[in-house]
Amino acid sequence: LAIMLIVLITIALNRSIPGTFAGWIIAALWITFAAQVFLSIRRVYRQGWFFTVFKFFLGGFAYLIVLTLALATTFFITIALP
Repeated sequence: LAIMLIVLITIALNRSIPGTFAGWIIAALWITFAAQVFLSIRRVYRQGWFFTVFKFFLGGFAYLIVLTLALATTFFITIALP
């Protein structure tokens, strides 16, 4: 839900506020999103900063791999179908 909201806000800002100010707001939204996920992991698992950082980056990497495979599969299926 948060990612969809950030994307919609990004579209709205790019249409209404041209220039670098919109870019700064969008960057702040993404940084806030990443910080919220990081702090949520820390709070839920109640572990130290090292393990939290490790889980954050490991989870991000796993998400990147799954997303890449899903996009590649979609691409090749789209190419294969007439």
